[in-house]
Amino acid sequence: MQEQNIIAGKYRLSGMIGSGCFGCIMKGTNVRTKEEVAVKIEKASAPMKLLKRETQIYILLSKQHSTGFPTIKTFGKDGDLFYMVMELLGASLSSFKRMNAQDLSLPASMVRKVGIQIIDRLQQLHATGLIHRDIKPDNLLFGIGRKSHIVHLIDFGFCKSYLLPDGSHVQQEVGKTIVGTVNFISVNMHNGLSLSRRDDIESAVYVMIYLFLPLNNWETLFSKGLNELEVKDVKIALQHDVTIMPALVQLLRECAQMKYEGMPDYDGLKQILAQE
Repeated sequence: MQEQNIIAGKYRLSGMIGSGCFGCIMKGTNVRTKEEVAVKIEKASAPMKLLKRETQIYILLSKQHSTGFPTIKTFGKDGDLFYMVMELLGASLSSFKRMNAQDLSLPASMVRKVGIQIIDRLQQLHATGLIHRDIKPDNLLFGIGRKSHIVHLIDFGFCKSYLLPDGSHVQQEVGKTIVGTVNFISVNMHNGLSLSRRDDIESAVYVMIYLFLPLNNWETLFSKGLNELEVKDVKIALQHDVTIMPALVQLLRECAQMKYEGMPDYDGLKQILAQE
């Protein structure tokens, strides 16, 4: 870096927001305009160069005027670091849950509204020919200020195209290792099947169930002592669970019927959530 805690010559880093396998996200301030931003950093020596590709995905979404994805301000290399500067967002769904409803169910009306937004984000992403493959509460964040009611989808490190260069759908494969976060992956992923659009949708439904259930109930349901096969069995049982919102049970059943190459009926899924 050109100066301690300064990156790209004008963003002063002030604290950690989050970290992962290949880098971290820090809060930053433009020293000239005082605008607060988020700065994602990746070591240039990292075995997988994810940040440049992730930046390209954000830019692609912005060109399509998609709603609910953070704006990218700049990308570059500073010393031994790659950096991506983007719009600063607010609390993740997991943070919001812990701060506001740890021991309670969030109102069904809020779960419905958030769920509709998540499906909207996936519809926009899938329209670009990409699937996310890591839908979870930590990757869905509220905006700040006038965007505080908008849920934003972030972190495209596991993102992958589901289309071949000729526009046809990639073929399904078996024996795949797990991609994503175990409590939120689809039953198909547990079964070792390659992922497609339907699996993003199913993961989104588990996020909605996470929001709806009191946190203790969720953590009991997906106890740390469970092995992967037991987690899969819990998810299958949720398709018949009378203790969660009927709309979420219906969504899970819809996911179970989706075909690997099929386009989800996004509007139909949102309609299920919109019905009181």
